[in-house]
Amino acid sequence: MAGYKYIGKRIYYLKVDGRVVLDTGEAEGWVNPTTSEDDWRIYSELSKYNKSEVDYIELKWGEFKTEFAECTSYRVNIETKQIEFDYTPIPDPPEVPTSPTLHERVEDLELGAEATQEALDMLLLSSMGEPVQAATLAVSTFANTNTKQKGVDTMAAYIAMRIMKKGDKSVEAGREYYTTWVTHPAYAKYKADIDLILQAEEREDLIVESL
Repeated sequence: MAGYKYIGKRIYYLKVDGRVVLDTGEAEGWVNPTTSEDDWRIYSELSKYNKSEVDYIELKWGEFKTEFAECTSYRVNIETKQIEFDYTPIPDPPEVPTSPTLHERVEDLELGAEATQEALDMLLLSSMGEPVQAATLAVSTFANTNTKQKGVDTMAAYIAMRIMKKGDKSVEAGREYYTTWVTHPAYAKYKADIDLILQAEEREDLIVESL
């Protein structure tokens, strides 16, 4: 019957460069030590190589315990058959970029849409006559998407939508934007429809009567 034993590790390495291919680890207890032939049958790591390519060294129980605990890697010197420990710190892995949340994606879309609409506003307000066709098409898209009131001119719907957007920030900002649009020579004709939409949207607070 086998007695209680403390069995050291066996380290297998490639003869060509000393790279370690298997560390059997230590064993303690009522166990029998394995032979090298046993290891070749037991460990799949060795099955990747020919026996002629691999050599091994045996260590006593607890030998180099501190070095193994503190090193980041090790190899076997093929000339001296001594272990060479490497303590080079392992760099932290790069942070995995996280996907934006649904809320963040919505915010980005809203910011992009707002920037586009601000640019369209500037284009429309810079024109003293009828807006260019491309601007009119853009206005139609925004108005149909964002305004519930039907049966009104799309330009009026767009302007009302933009006034309400400013009004969401503050009533003063909305009323100021209202004044900018309805006093503009090209858009004053839409005042009645704009007022109708604002009333339907319960945003009468943005209408400036004394113009």
